[in-house]
Amino acid sequence: MKGLTPQFRLLSIFLFFFALQTALLVVCRVSNGIGAEKLQELIVQLVTIYSIPLSVIIAGIFAKRRRATKLDGIFYASVALAILWNGLLAWRTSELTLAAVGVGEDNAKFFSEYMESVSKASAFLISGLLTYYFAKAPEGAGN
Repeated sequence: MKGLTPQFRLLSIFLFFFALQTALLVVCRVSNGIGAEKLQELIVQLVTIYSIPLSVIIAGIFAKRRRATKLDGIFYASVALAILWNGLLAWRTSELTLAAVGVGEDNAKFFSEYMESVSKASAFLISGLLTYYFAKAPEGAGN
């Protein structure tokens, strides 16, 4: 792999899930499942949750020099854990959206509490591996 392709793959996972959840929250608003003030509050909460992993990834991209980067086991573990972490959050956003369009029961208060507690409790899934992956020296580089 040349350049920053692995880093951009990780970035795209997080951006995809962030955009998906934002779109689902907008669907909730459009279907009158939540009010405008609650939409703003939930989007701010979502931005807050995603700010740390995205800042680690973006800082890692800017800090990397353009060198050949191979897709190693750490990368695949990072991808798997990133999808798991994002999936935990996106699953709950999907539930709220289904309730807003009339399938199931849910409300924004329970959603907000879930997002807060699960994002904090599951941060270990992504923080260590992302930090390691983006901080490690490229192969062949001196210490």
